[in-house]
Amino acid sequence: MLKRDTVVFNDGQRYHCYIAINPTRYKVISHTVNEDGLDVDEVYYDNIVNVSIFKGGTQIFKRDLHKKDYAKQVKSDFLEKAVFNDMNFKEDDAQGFHFIASLCVPNGASCYLVDNLVSDKGEIHFKLPE
Repeated sequence: MLKRDTVVFNDGQRYHCYIAINPTRYKVISHTVNEDGLDVDEVYYDNIVNVSIFKGGTQIFKRDLHKKDYAKQVKSDFLEKAVFNDMNFKEDDAQGFHFIASLCVPNGASCYLVDNLVSDKGEIHFKLPE
């Protein structure tokens, strides 16, 4: 398990953002061909990411995020092969708190980065960065 926390000050208010990346037993199979031309299946395990935001001592957001939550932003054939790799706090602005989720194909160079916008009212929206 990987944990991160970030303290943000916005309009004189103190916010505390927590990210916990939790490994699962959900398998992602990566098909490759070795140098002898044989098919090789490698097994990777997916993650669930928990994001929590507190304003002072009051929790304004808490949710477990799964890679299936990004089905509208990421092509289904890619998502099937990908692992929910990471989540990082990016910034806060007038819209809310931005976190960047990375969904990557193991041992590949392909990743989708998805902006997770959490409003101060506890609503979350997903979009691809521009």
